[in-house]
Amino acid sequence: QSSQAQQVNSGLASKTFDLDRYCPHANADSSILRADMTLRCGVHYWGFDLVKNGQCIAHPDETLNACPVSDLEW
Repeated sequence: QSSQAQQVNSGLASKTFDLDRYCPHANADSSILRADMTLRCGVHYWGFDLVKNGQCIAHPDETLNACPVSDLEW
C-alpha cells in the first residue's frame, strides 16, 4: 500500500488533519476508531496522537505524518 493522504476530523475542537491513510506498522487502513485527538488503527489498535504530528503513542518512531489542515492553508 502507498501512504495515500486522507483528511480526518478529530471531533474535538472540530480540527481536521491531513495524514497518511495507512498504518506504518502493518499497512492497515488507519481511518478507523477515532477518539478525541487519538486515531487508532483498526488492526492492532496502535494509537496515534494527532497533536504530535500523528506520532504513535507506544512506538514514537512511527508516525502517520498528521498536520492540521489550517496549518496547510495560506
